[in-house]
Amino acid sequence: MLQNSISAEDAEACVTLQTKACQSISSPISKLNHPQQLEKNNVTSVVQLSNMALKGMSLICLLFIAMSVISISRAQNPLAFRRKHLTLLDTIDHNRCNSEMRNKRIAMTRDGCKKLNTFIHAREEVIDATCTMGKVHVIKGQEYKKSIHKFRVTNCRLSGEYPNDCEYMAEKSAWKYIVISCDQNDRPVHFAGTLNW
Repeated sequence: MLQNSISAEDAEACVTLQTKACQSISSPISKLNHPQQLEKNNVTSVVQLSNMALKGMSLICLLFIAMSVISISRAQNPLAFRRKHLTLLDTIDHNRCNSEMRNKRIAMTRDGCKKLNTFIHAREEVIDATCTMGKVHVIKGQEYKKSIHKFRVTNCRLSGEYPNDCEYMAEKSAWKYIVISCDQNDRPVHFAGTLNW
């Protein structure tokens, strides 16, 4: 009798262990093959990839904005343009070059003395007309406006550079076309140079 009861208990224990073993094996398989679980995993992967793409786009946008800010900071504004390039003086000699460059705070820049500055002998409204009536002139892929008529201009060229001072010499005045860039309000903001034709 004792032998028969032990055998029955052993048999029951074997069945119990076998059932648990089958459950432990089948459980992860059922989890892996469950359609809803697979769909959830796919959605999670797509979301993660989307987040990575958005982060990448954000970095590109930030870089673009930074470049734009740098570009804008290099540009002037209408007031700065008038201060640096407009003059109502009939003539500019060496002394006038130095006084104009100093008094208008043009000479000293972050990189030292400015090498060259061009003064345009004309009234503000006459130069402004170049923005609305001038011809498109392209320099290195950048669009500028070329005046439709010549202006008398004088160059003040650097002749001596000292720790806290800059000295300039006036070049002979000449009649030339001016090339400028304008802002959204059709006001000159940057002097690009002059042309003979």
